[in-house]
Amino acid sequence: AVKIPRLYVFAEEGIKALGLPLMAESSTNQIFPIVENGLRPKLEQVCAFEDWCPHDGTHTVIRFVTCFHTTQEDVDNLLSELKKLL
Repeated sequence: AVKIPRLYVFAEEGIKALGLPLMAESSTNQIFPIVENGLRPKLEQVCAFEDWCPHDGTHTVIRFVTCFHTTQEDVDNLLSELKKLL
């Protein structure tokens, strides 16, 4: 059997390691980090995400989604760009 990597797990763990809290742990290909509102415009320049819901007056929950086209390189690039922005 072919083992399909669960890249969302690597992405979720990497996001947490950068210090971004998660709205909830997910067992799906969706990741819900909580980001400062001021980070969102910068983040829009480097990746696609969806505003999920307000968290409080200064933070928003965003949603990243991985799919079968997502590669380890995609995840590594996202984490690298996030690290630069934080």
